[in-house]
Amino acid sequence: MVVRPNGAFQFPAEIVVVTQVTCLCGDTVRRLIGFPSEDSLNKPQLAVALTLVLCACSEAPIAPDARSPRQDVAPNAYLALDFNEQMANRAKEIPGFAGYYLGDDEFVVIRLSRSENAEAARQSVIADLARDNSTYRGIRIEPAKYDYSELYAWFKSVDRDLLAMPGFNFLDVDERQNTVTVGATDAPTAATMRALMLSRGIPLDAITFELGKKPRALTDSIQNRVRPVPGGVAMLLGWQSSSYCTLGFNAGNYGSASHFVSAGHCTPVQAYIDGVDSTYQYYQYGPNETQGSNDFLGREVVDPVPYSYAACATLCRKSDAALFEYATSSDTASKDFGRLARTTFRGYGTGSKEISSSQPRIGIGAKISFPTNGDWADKMGITTGWTWGQISHSCITTTSLGVPLTCQYKIQYMGSAPGDSGGPVFRNNGTTWQLLGIMWGNDGTYVYFSCMWGIEQDLGTLTVY
Repeated sequence: MVVRPNGAFQFPAEIVVVTQVTCLCGDTVRRLIGFPSEDSLNKPQLAVALTLVLCACSEAPIAPDARSPRQDVAPNAYLALDFNEQMANRAKEIPGFAGYYLGDDEFVVIRLSRSENAEAARQSVIADLARDNSTYRGIRIEPAKYDYSELYAWFKSVDRDLLAMPGFNFLDVDERQNTVTVGATDAPTAATMRALMLSRGIPLDAITFELGKKPRALTDSIQNRVRPVPGGVAMLLGWQSSSYCTLGFNAGNYGSASHFVSAGHCTPVQAYIDGVDSTYQYYQYGPNETQGSNDFLGREVVDPVPYSYAACATLCRKSDAALFEYATSSDTASKDFGRLARTTFRGYGTGSKEISSSQPRIGIGAKISFPTNGDWADKMGITTGWTWGQISHSCITTTSLGVPLTCQYKIQYMGSAPGDSGGPVFRNNGTTWQLLGIMWGNDGTYVYFSCMWGIEQDLGTLTVY
């Protein structure tokens, strides 16, 4: 039996999730040009050319000087430490601290290798939980062999090399197992990775592997016109007929215009601003509906190129997210701020896609920077609807369409399919709906999402409720 803050349920013996899916919005182009770093914004240019199929749209382009300035550099690129860095620093302040997670019994489990520091560790975690208004039944201490600073140092000793291996899936400082956990596509790749890690001085008992498929970005499905526009509804990719993503959430107080956030890979060129001409614009109406004059959503305005920072072994992003600006000429500019579409029920794998007539919206009352490993989370996507699952991995390094992403999260049991990318990830703590981030892909078993901390590091501070 797994207990949620708002009730209890019997966990099913077997969960059936979506099998591996293909992506994306047709052929994908990545132009990674002028990667900025902490030392210089004049790195040598790198171009990766792939095939791009374009579909003309009838909507007139937005004049570039009439909207917010386009932004290729992450606004908060160097302003904060990610969760792994924070926990590693805490282990230096509280020797023996090895992280924490929420257990299936709703107790927060603190891993600790030096029992004399139990009270200091407990107080530090209580402060984290209070900050996020988290609900839990209690706290218990469990022994660990390695502290977080040791695990993170080993993580950093191999991340660059592992990212370059074709069979790499993800890299995680695993609080549950007190190991550095690596995701690999097959056993031979895992053996090669293990040999590398052992050669770097990582103890064998500090290494674990998970075999599975690579995470895939998800696009292409259906949903109808919803006005005013909340988070969790369809976003038609205007340059590609019948290709959809999910609009994540609306964002206010960013300059003088209205904005929304969705997955960066739902643009023609991930991690790059794709232009303002009519080819690269976004709409909101269903495949069985006729495009109207007020169905034009807007354009992409912030989608930084990968950049260098301490937690990154190469050139990375902290989220698969982009910021889009609403077109003021349409009724979509009257967005449903601070609210998500609410469907009639949630489930594992698939849930309802029908908006509830009695409770059509979920009102967001908080945003959480770093969700807790072991907590439960919901997502809204236009293909699989309202689903939920348990956060199984926190602050991992992985890739999305070849773009290295740091501090990403994985959810088990949730389920997702093409078209769900960009959908909001959220939770209820018993009293308040909290925004956690946006989902961007799955590997057939786990759903991957970018947390709010990473999104705001890449896109700038956002007001979401």
